[in-house]
Amino acid sequence: MMNKIFRTVLFLLCFSLFLCGCAKEEEKEESAEPAFHLEGKTYFNTEEEYGNEKHSRVWFGKDGSFVLNDNYYGGKGEVKGTWSLKEDVVTLDVKESSSGRYSKILFEVRDEDTIVLKTALEGSKFDQVFSTKEVTGPTVDGSKLTVKDAAGRTYYNASQSNKNKSFFEMNEDGSMRLGDCNDLSIMEIEGSYEINDELICIIKFEPAGAFGEDVRGIFFLYEKPGVLMLCTDLGISKTGDYFTLDGTLPE
Repeated sequence: MMNKIFRTVLFLLCFSLFLCGCAKEEEKEESAEPAFHLEGKTYFNTEEEYGNEKHSRVWFGKDGSFVLNDNYYGGKGEVKGTWSLKEDVVTLDVKESSSGRYSKILFEVRDEDTIVLKTALEGSKFDQVFSTKEVTGPTVDGSKLTVKDAAGRTYYNASQSNKNKSFFEMNEDGSMRLGDCNDLSIMEIEGSYEINDELICIIKFEPAGAFGEDVRGIFFLYEKPGVLMLCTDLGISKTGDYFTLDGTLPE
């Protein structure tokens, strides 16, 4: 009788230890770090036919937002929204689109520096590769912008003909100030910026409604000797406007 009770107690003890082990394993799996980290990175379409200026790109914000510029020879489109990563699939939930009617855009993650488009866009087609490491094309010069380069610099809108120049000021501590000027008034915002390769991303600024409620981010592409406004039309400054340190266009 005692042997039977002892065996029963031993069985229950082993079973309890087994259940505890399973629970710990599940907890370990749930708390595991994600295999890929995309936030704060810009991925460029590596298809050689586009050339550097025509490459589509997608930027993954640390706050869960994204901006995708789909560039093609007939023009360019911009798509905005939020992104999520599950296993090796990135899902872009589209909130705004100036190019095509998209609700979701999918990428497959090959590694941290390479993603593959699984949705056909205007300029970038199904299965095209986007990479942080290399942008192929005849005009790539490998120039990179660092925080040290940006420290204490103010760029003025060289595309404006009036005496008042819009400006973009970057500071070493990551803060920025942007003023959009015309002859009668100036709209000004302050906030912070991030630098990813050649792309300057202004993602946090106040007041948010200074340039319209639909402005979620302002983006500049660093090109010596200035910065090119990429994708957001403000009041006076438009997409394609060139900002330089002295406010004049380079020869």
